[in-house]
Amino acid sequence: MTDEYNLVGKSYTFPDGNTIKVIQIKMRDYDLTARVEPFVTFLVTSGPGIPKKEVMRQHDFLANFGHLFGITDPPIRPSR
Repeated sequence: MTDEYNLVGKSYTFPDGNTIKVIQIKMRDYDLTARVEPFVTFLVTSGPGIPKKEVMRQHDFLANFGHLFGITDPPIRPSR
């Protein structure tokens, strides 16, 4: 596990009451080239329903949601 940004367990509540909570960061194979990258597992809650579990590459998560967790400089996208 690689949690260099200390995201696991952190959550953000939007003004409308919806929340996003990071529950896990895990190294996973990205594609058939056997390249391993960190992936973020997080829960998205909207309204009174059951949270939806999402998984996203850490780089993409930080690019989209990093500012909500105080990360203003996400890492440079890994070369493909």
